[in-house]
Amino acid sequence: MIRLPIGCRRAPLGVLRRPFQFRTVKTSNVDWKPVKQKAQDTSSWFSKSMFGLLVLMPIVSFGLGTWQVKRLRWKTDLISQAEDRLTLPPLPLPGNINADIASSDEFDYRRVLVQGTFRHDQEMYVGPRMRDEQEGYFVLTPLERGEGKSTLLIKRGWIAKRFLDRSTRPMSLPEGPVEVECLLRKSPEKGMFTPAPPPPDSPHYAYLDVEDMANKTGAQPILFEELLDPSLPARAAIQHDVQQLNADGNISVEQMARYGVPIGVTGKVELRNTHFQYILTWYGLSVFTTFMLISLIKQKRATSANAVTRKVQHARSVL
Repeated sequence: MIRLPIGCRRAPLGVLRRPFQFRTVKTSNVDWKPVKQKAQDTSSWFSKSMFGLLVLMPIVSFGLGTWQVKRLRWKTDLISQAEDRLTLPPLPLPGNINADIASSDEFDYRRVLVQGTFRHDQEMYVGPRMRDEQEGYFVLTPLERGEGKSTLLIKRGWIAKRFLDRSTRPMSLPEGPVEVECLLRKSPEKGMFTPAPPPPDSPHYAYLDVEDMANKTGAQPILFEELLDPSLPARAAIQHDVQQLNADGNISVEQMARYGVPIGVTGKVELRNTHFQYILTWYGLSVFTTFMLISLIKQKRATSANAVTRKVQHARSVL
């Protein structure tokens, strides 16, 4: 018989034989953190940077579109002024020309009359350039105006590649004094990728380098573009007894190309005006990115609301 210490009572046998039981007790400890997601782009540095870029894009593109509107007005006015100058009668040239004034915007596309003798032995060529799917070159020839007058650099026009040899195109070589109607043009501006001029003994250029051509031939650094004049080749044809004239004594543009006569400019303004396309591009980009930004903001708000809903549901499930 087992004796118990004084003060202790013997438990009933039924209680000792009852198995030990655990009871689950609900607590008020709630996890208020959002449900973890494997990809949280909105909280990453990259997503924040992209969101900031998306905020800037509508503003920047709208500003560029507005700037192109101003450029369109400027180019339209420039073309209108050039077309007005084309309607004016040709100017006679002085013996010596101020190159800065002649190459300014004020005289761009101004018609002038020049008299002198072509130095065909100093011809220069710029190209290759394509015309009617044919490879060819622009011909530039110095024009000597006589004693006391400066030599001018005339861009006579385009010839096919097979006529680079002067002996193959006698119709293009007028002899003696001639009078030519030309357009005063601004010299092309050199850019970062402008090819270097050729060696001094080479007449072939990849770029219309007026300054280098003028230094090589002793001409003034002013660009004159010869206007298309079928009568000048006709006079040369008569000198060379070439019986390829039309009824009016002139030759057509097709005949000029066939016999290697430089095809001059037609007296039309050839200034590119693509600013309207740029306006549509930039304003369209501004509208598109604005809609993207609004959609992204709505999506972020919806995601935030769903996160709150998940928190509440999670809290309810553990209470």
